[in-house]
Amino acid sequence: MLAGSHAFKTIVEAEAKARDLVLKDVKRCVGLVYHECSKYGHGFSGTATIYHEDHVPNEVAALVCFMKLQSGWTGGLDWREVEKR
Repeated sequence: MLAGSHAFKTIVEAEAKARDLVLKDVKRCVGLVYHECSKYGHGFSGTATIYHEDHVPNEVAALVCFMKLQSGWTGGLDWREVEKR
């Protein structure tokens, strides 16, 4: 599972710290946001956008972690994080 990988753990620890969030609270959101990320996994050719207004801060952090993890993959999605639409 991606969330159990060393790479993901490193990213989630850094994101929680950078955003001044509690690590265990960000980790609790991983299962919920995995579903969000999977919406873009097949046949999506645009830029995935994470809007702060659509998620609580811990969810945003967890989403960003998944997106950062896949950014280095061949065929990884383009993505961005924005405050408001």
